[in-house]
Amino acid sequence: MLNLTEKELESLLRFGLGTKRTGSLLSVKGAQLLHAGFLKRYLGEIKGGLNAPNEKVAASLMMRRCGMMTALHFYLFTACGKRLPADPSLMSWEIDDGGQGWAPSFYFEQEAEVVQENRRQEFEKLTEDVFKHHVDKLITACFQACSISKKILWENIAVYLFWMYETLQTEITDPALKKQAEQDFCYILYEAEPDLFGADVCENPLAKFYQGQDAEQTRSTCCLYYVTDKSGVTCSTCPRKKQKERVS
Repeated sequence: MLNLTEKELESLLRFGLGTKRTGSLLSVKGAQLLHAGFLKRYLGEIKGGLNAPNEKVAASLMMRRCGMMTALHFYLFTACGKRLPADPSLMSWEIDDGGQGWAPSFYFEQEAEVVQENRRQEFEKLTEDVFKHHVDKLITACFQACSISKKILWENIAVYLFWMYETLQTEITDPALKKQAEQDFCYILYEAEPDLFGADVCENPLAKFYQGQDAEQTRSTCCLYYVTDKSGVTCSTCPRKKQKERVS
């Protein structure tokens, strides 16, 4: 299935990989979400399932999920030497109507391809395809639809990508693969040209959020998750939590 081994499939399920279409009326093609008008209407439809009071909060939570999709792409490439199609027209956000809230899985219409040669060139292409041709366009659509800060949305992506590469370092036992993972992460943070992240991007939008491997990661922006929780519970890396600690 999807040209993935059982072990690869199991690893990717934690990043939201879907293996079938659900048939839900809320399932949507990735390319549709890149249009601000459609996206605004869609955010209005899903905000209830997210306990979000408005489209702005819903957009932030959607981009958190997009962070999982981004991590999925780079995990598969780095750990397995394969890549799924990054073209938003070849994937969909699938919703399980029987589940709790709005928690999409990602269904891909084409099988994963094995990266056989020119690995560096292929990794650069993956970076451009995922960020410039999908993530950045979705972030722009969110900004146009509800005026949410792009900085919040880019950090939503960064958090999951950083977590994935840090987790990967603890899982890998092969020294050569461990070194390759370090090099891939370093490329994304420090070597990739800004224009690989978006047409109007002047600097790497992820690097500013990285605080170092051994640092206690605290976000610089709030993803607004606390607004959806009745008790106002925040994420473990929320800057609001640090502000409260300083006050007390």
